[in-house]
Amino acid sequence: MKKSTTLTAAVLLITAFSAPAQRVEEAVTFIEEPAGLHFVFETVASRPGKGVFTYANTNNGDREVVNVDIANNGSFQGTSNGRTVTGQIRSTTITMTFAGASRTGEREPAFGPTGRFAGRFYGSYRDPAVGVGALSASISVNGKFLLNTYLGNGENIGVGRIDGNGDYSIRLLNGVQAFGNFGPRDGLAGGAFILSNGVALPYILAKSVPAKLANISTRGRVTNDGETLIGGLIIDEGLKGVLIVARGPSLGGEGVPNPVQNPKVELYLRDQLVASNNNWKENANAAEIAASGAAPSDDREAALQLTLAPNAYTVVVSSESGVPGTGLVEIFGVGGPLGR
Repeated sequence: MKKSTTLTAAVLLITAFSAPAQRVEEAVTFIEEPAGLHFVFETVASRPGKGVFTYANTNNGDREVVNVDIANNGSFQGTSNGRTVTGQIRSTTITMTFAGASRTGEREPAFGPTGRFAGRFYGSYRDPAVGVGALSASISVNGKFLLNTYLGNGENIGVGRIDGNGDYSIRLLNGVQAFGNFGPRDGLAGGAFILSNGVALPYILAKSVPAKLANISTRGRVTNDGETLIGGLIIDEGLKGVLIVARGPSLGGEGVPNPVQNPKVELYLRDQLVASNNNWKENANAAEIAASGAAPSDDREAALQLTLAPNAYTVVVSSESGVPGTGLVEIFGVGGPLGR
């Protein structure tokens, strides 16, 4: 996967709901007992009846992230890599049993000193030595900060604190500390994790909310030698139809100076290339793209329309010819109000 010297990015969270069901109200708890051993549980706002349990032991590096199903009575269960977590959500506490140990913690209140940062965020980040990866971040109203990063086959988890000004400090399982300031606006946050080893990891995050799918776009300068547009695409549940468009030549007619003349779009699952295109009508499903109503207006522009399974994807737009210019990447849900 290409490295990027410029991180110009947007993140789209695609989510859909199953049949209406009674939902357990938002429930979050962070437990550290003993020091360095973390049990974290949170319901997911965009997925009724679903939650996420995270186990992180900074003393020995052991970790597990488990997606759980929550019953109407508040009990939950999930399995990952042959390891099962069970538990119970009550009015004021949450109990979790995992790896032979049980922990009970108080549910986070609805309001607290870091409430304006609170929530679950998804997005992408760039490691200058390796490439672009996916990440999620969970922040509580009482200043707890959970970070998960995924790059290739590697995963890292960190737990730390954030204050009322957005300044945070997180200890990762590999022993590295991450510092910075978190300042989301309108559900989006961008910045860089500054690591104690001197490395900076630029990131872009979007807050997970129960909302209908809408298209997003971002514009910036692209080449084929480092400067790229990067979009984070999160499929949260179920198969979804998406249309990804990279525009260039048509931007000239909209008054954009120096548009890129031959944009190329690539879709990655972590560091694996899923699909690419640099002239949209060369796609086998070009007729389907044309019927979407959002096809490029210039044959030299790029597009991909495909159905994706739940995961974190990265969209990269560059200049196929190498001649720099301004490009625009757009991501749409297709096939229905919430995608296919």
